[in-house]
Amino acid sequence: PRRVVAAQAAVAACEAAAAAARATANVPQQYRRSRLMDLEDRPAYRNFVSGEVGALSLARILGACSLDGKFVDLGSGTGRPLVYAATLGSFAEVVGLELLDGYVRSSRETLAHVECKWSIHQRDFVSDEGAAVWRDADVVFAASTVFDEAQMARIAARAAAMNRGARVVTLDVALPSPHFVVEWLIKCPDCSWGAARAFVQR
Repeated sequence: PRRVVAAQAAVAACEAAAAAARATANVPQQYRRSRLMDLEDRPAYRNFVSGEVGALSLARILGACSLDGKFVDLGSGTGRPLVYAATLGSFAEVVGLELLDGYVRSSRETLAHVECKWSIHQRDFVSDEGAAVWRDADVVFAASTVFDEAQMARIAARAAAMNRGARVVTLDVALPSPHFVVEWLIKCPDCSWGAARAFVQR
């Protein structure tokens, strides 16, 4: 519980510091939404729906994973899970991949106040360039609750190139891959949309 509270406090502190930095620089608090978020009738829109896992849920997930090496969040949004991972674990590096420009900018501002090596890549995480970023990860996390089957298949195909022993964590949908087996099924009670289940696969 203390570690969860500390992780929550770290996020609050980082976001407050980022807001203060924006105010000093006279940067608007609200960013223009990417056009991808406005095209709700596009077939792949559901792959861009935003949702965040809470500190308690990520603490439970990381309890079933290695806590060092490289942690990667696919579709990293505001960057909160990266701050949680940096606080709860002893990762050498935390990395996010995010396409939407507003999230990329705000997450970089938030992570600027984390004492950990970090990076945010504005790339499609299933493209050749994007997949190259997380191929060597030790733990990959994806809040995949609303990802469609095609997107999950693309993630599975890219994950097949990861190092032996690496873990991929997906929410509510297991990775459709013969290369991974589910080690743990974990209840996640504090996601932004409600409860979820995390599949820890290796």
